[in-house]
Amino acid sequence: RNGWSADREEFTPGVTCVGASLRDHSGAVVGSVRCSMPTMRADKEHLDAVIKAVRGCAATISGRLGDTTARTGDEGGRASAA
Repeated sequence: RNGWSADREEFTPGVTCVGASLRDHSGAVVGSVRCSMPTMRADKEHLDAVIKAVRGCAATISGRLGDTTARTGDEGGRASAA
């Protein structure tokens, strides 16, 4: 819904990940990009910057794959305070 997903130590203790899907010309999900960081660095400000970067990267790649609905990462999508 918001263009990204997060894993806060759900898979590996001490590691937080942010990911976004890659879509092709038909809008089908064909892959993903993600960024992992130590949870101790994942404060709201840093996480917001990573979310924006990951969404922007996914939008660029998706656009090259023909997706015309790709989001740039500037539409919002901020980390929650949790």
